[in-house]
Amino acid sequence: MKKFSRRLSVLLGALILMLAAAAGAELSPAAQKLKEGNNFFVQGKYREAIELYDAALALDPKYADAYTARGLAYRDLGNYERAIADYSRAIEFDRRHVHAHFFRGVAYSFQQKYELAVTDFTRAIELKPDFVMAYKFRGDAYRNLKSYARAEADINKALALKPDNAILYVDRAIIFYDLKDYARAIADCNRALELAPNYASAYVYRSLCYRMLGETAKAEADFAKARALGYTG
Repeated sequence: MKKFSRRLSVLLGALILMLAAAAGAELSPAAQKLKEGNNFFVQGKYREAIELYDAALALDPKYADAYTARGLAYRDLGNYERAIADYSRAIEFDRRHVHAHFFRGVAYSFQQKYELAVTDFTRAIELKPDFVMAYKFRGDAYRNLKSYARAEADINKALALKPDNAILYVDRAIIFYDLKDYARAIADCNRALELAPNYASAYVYRSLCYRMLGETAKAEADFAKARALGYTG
């Protein structure tokens, strides 16, 4: 699930930068460099993107969006410390930069610094109360801290905002699995599969629940389905 969360945050970062790259007809020289860097980023050419973000920051050393974008590129190269440093610089120059707070929280989560992650996700939610993914990732952080009531509350809030999201149902199923509430976990996996029939993680966690309930045949069938869909865990 951690691998999936990382892929999700990568996709979200790419989407945000794509939207930024498409916005604005007349750009400052620094913004033009940022846009060019974003175009490389969405192609997965992170080092080339960083060179252009560097150029943007040379033109405007207080450009919070450029720090955030460069942080995303460093993160996708696996350099979380450089990423966090760039998100922090973005926040230094724009304390209301919701995406800098959010992605710093994601980076802290991948470093298993969940208390710090919760602080950043909370600030992102304060700035953008309908930020579904901030609730999702804060819920994940609370679950890793074994604060299950808060974790469930966050996933419930995310589902209230986006009730057709299969990922969120599996997130809540994992909470129920940790709490040994296998019936509710299975129900959430079932709902996830109604929404996304090829969602491998839903089969994985439903398989685990069936196994804990002694329903071996169902467990094996679900796990085989997950493997057929590409699950390698």
